[in-house]
Amino acid sequence: MQVTRSRQGRRSKRPLLAAVFMLALAGVGGLAQAVEFDEKVKAPMMKSAGELKTQMQGFATRYREIHATAPAEFVTNVSLARQQFDLSWQLERTISERRPPGDLEAMGFVSLGNGGYSVDTRKYPEWHLQGDNIATMFSSNLREGVYGELLQRGFRTEDVAALKEYIATHDVKQATHAATVPIARGFQRVIQKFDKAGVPVPDALVVSYWYQSTRAYFEANRAWSEGLLKTLDAQRQRVLLSYLSELGSSRSLIPEDVSAAINGTLTSVRAPDFEKRLMPTDGGAP
Repeated sequence: MQVTRSRQGRRSKRPLLAAVFMLALAGVGGLAQAVEFDEKVKAPMMKSAGELKTQMQGFATRYREIHATAPAEFVTNVSLARQQFDLSWQLERTISERRPPGDLEAMGFVSLGNGGYSVDTRKYPEWHLQGDNIATMFSSNLREGVYGELLQRGFRTEDVAALKEYIATHDVKQATHAATVPIARGFQRVIQKFDKAGVPVPDALVVSYWYQSTRAYFEANRAWSEGLLKTLDAQRQRVLLSYLSELGSSRSLIPEDVSAAINGTLTSVRAPDFEKRLMPTDGGAP
């Protein structure tokens, strides 16, 4: 996900399966604990548009209730973060499969007229993964500007020093890479098993790989962000989260060619250089 910062705000154009596909192929994304691909895990799917909308409405209400008093919960609470991710995943899958979820404008999603939707995540923060937001911001060159903003809002020099120390000793890219490589390798072994038996690989298996890789990526970022928040006291945590919530942001969900993405994933996994492409490019440990 590309992030740019400006006084006017940030826009995230997040292609659905392309984003997942790139995560899967690059092997970036993983759980805090390294686990392999589990072919028994099924990606959550929308059963009906009405049920998904009801779940989203319930989550949005709960989010705002919790966020009003404990905004850090959506970084530190694994269960809440997982629920948020799974609902976003189901919505994105529904859009990619061109199964219209119906009118979502009441929850902030505006139709783009091409099967896609856009949402202003400053007004509707429940559809923005805060852990990913923090990890993206502080692992990029945008963080130097953020430090200055935080100092103006009540951070002390020792608070900024604590953030810098954490970032210097906890590489989020290495952490996500280390966590996701076992998923990619495990998926490769499953595909080899199917190929050896001459059995076609089910589309649902590839979708499960996308789900596990992408879920793992965001969980790794959440865990990293939780560690960063713990370097700060409660007051400074609130300042940081408040500042990030003020940054304008728009997220676009665009339908994509599912069949092409599935074929691309299988082609990549079967390629002779797949193992080589799983290795980190910066010399860090996987």
